[in-house]
Amino acid sequence: MRITADQLIAGYPAKRVRDFLRTRESRAIFNEVDLTELTLKPKAARDLLKELVVIGLIKEYRRCAGDLYFELTCHGQNFANAPASKPIHRKTAERVLTEFKQRMERVNATSEYLYRVDTAILFGSMLSDVECLGDVDVAVNLESKVSEETAFKK
Repeated sequence: MRITADQLIAGYPAKRVRDFLRTRESRAIFNEVDLTELTLKPKAARDLLKELVVIGLIKEYRRCAGDLYFELTCHGQNFANAPASKPIHRKTAERVLTEFKQRMERVNATSEYLYRVDTAILFGSMLSDVECLGDVDVAVNLESKVSEETAFKK
């Protein structure tokens, strides 16, 4: 899933809606009062919440003291994590990966850095055969080059 610059969700810029939902991921329960971040009037906030329910990004959670609370759906969580950046071509991704490997080798070869790259694992869309990629995903495990605490503090 990817967001485009001109995309609208319920009449609002998709990126603004995505950013709002992204802030709700750690605290998945919210109500219309939380929409004040989007500077919406109460009726507009209610309308937006209704539309987000219709398109499946959120669902009603419960009513409490007259207020209706919502939570993100799986689709809403995916949307909250959707990138808004333009995809990159495989050739560009391969160049970026080559440059990363060169920097990694430089870090490991010099004593200028306190850590060395122990392991780097490529994952994500780069492992597929698609031409357009979202980004280059690399997990890195670092290992200290200095073993003694006193040497490390220097």
